Amino acid sequence: NNTKGIEPIPDAIVVNGKFSRSLFVKTSGTTRIRFRIINAAAFSMYTVSIDGLPLHIIELDQTPVVPYTVSSFMINVAQRVSFYVNLKEFNATYVPPDVPPTKSLYIRFKANPNMYPVDISSYIVPYATPHLPYPIFFNPLYLAILSLNSSNSLPTYPVNSAISGSSNPDLADQLDANILDARPFNQASNIVPNATHYINLVITFHPDSNNITRGYFNNVTYGSDVINVSNKSVSKHWITSEKMTPLLYQMATNPSALSILSPIMENNSSLPVLQSDGNLHYLVPYQAVVDILLENKDKGEHPFHLHGHSFWIISSSDNPQAEQLYSGAYIQRDVVSVPGSGWAKIRFLANNPGAWLFHCHIEWHFDAGLTLAFLAGPNELVAQGYKIPAQQKCFSNHTNDSPR
Repeated sequence: NNTKGIEPIPDAIVVNGKFSRSLFVKTSGTTRIRFRIINAAAFSMYTVSIDGLPLHIIELDQTPVVPYTVSSFMINVAQRVSFYVNLKEFNATYVPPDVPPTKSLYIRFKANPNMYPVDISSYIVPYATPHLPYPIFFNPLYLAILSLNSSNSLPTYPVNSAISGSSNPDLADQLDANILDARPFNQASNIVPNATHYINLVITFHPDSNNITRGYFNNVTYGSDVINVSNKSVSKHWITSEKMTPLLYQMATNPSALSILSPIMENNSSLPVLQSDGNLHYLVPYQAVVDILLENKDKGEHPFHLHGHSFWIISSSDNPQAEQLYSGAYIQRDVVSVPGSGWAKIRFLANNPGAWLFHCHIEWHFDAGLTLAFLAGPNELVAQGYKIPAQQKCFSNHTNDSPR
């Protein structure tokens, strides 16, 4: 009943196990507080702010950065951001003059409504059996309370107060969710190598032969029958996503027999282009420096994560000038947010041999096949002494005998 692939809309936002207006953060007499925000949602992207306080960002996905001050920022699924606030910097004009002095402030997490395929203010979830006798509409604004004393009182000012000259929590300073203007703290150790290889990945969604909407890289969805979704045939000896033997097992037991083409020169690139077996398994030479251009033909913004590596985010359609502005000093993260109907360019160093997934971190899109695997340095994997544990050999034997 969901051939359009509409993702499940959340019922509510929960932070540290608490619903809106029930989470109190005590200052305990201090004036400087560090927050670490981890977006563990399955789908939602948020704008984060604290009323009347500047946020000094100091970490992005475990990369320390020079303190970068904003009034708010966006965070996509699986991204992590640390910032600190100094209570002495509170802008008192945020509180209207006709209300009593406040002993607390709202911490705001506002879900980005553009992430959802429906109007969340009026969408009724089509449960087969409604679990409540009335419709529940998702509230995109979550409010936590920063308590400036021990009273745990709510702020005295209205939630929707907007005083001229104060920060506006509905407008993120960082329309770029990757925060590319933040600078690495350890500049000397953030050495960005020149690219040696290239791959262009085009992101789309459309129905498969069963009329089920799936996610695609370059018109291939992970786990599908490649003959049905690609114009080229694939040798039966190549790795395919339908083969039951785990990728790492194949790499470790017979690294020279993967039969995936090595990178080749193509007309649209000045660098060798990574090749696939037609089923989204790409062979990456050990120590290759790979530039990936992600072209998002979907209207929604997508967070992509690479296992086993961090990568440098060079630029995006939200911040195209970053490539020239920060040449040689790009920010390093492990989740990149690719704007809807936009693009992002990243670079990673394949210095960790193994089979590594690269996928959209929105749970429904991961399941829908918006995934690929980089097979980095299979010979180096064996040369470094990697061996398959006995229990994994037993598991692989059983999976090969099971029906497909």
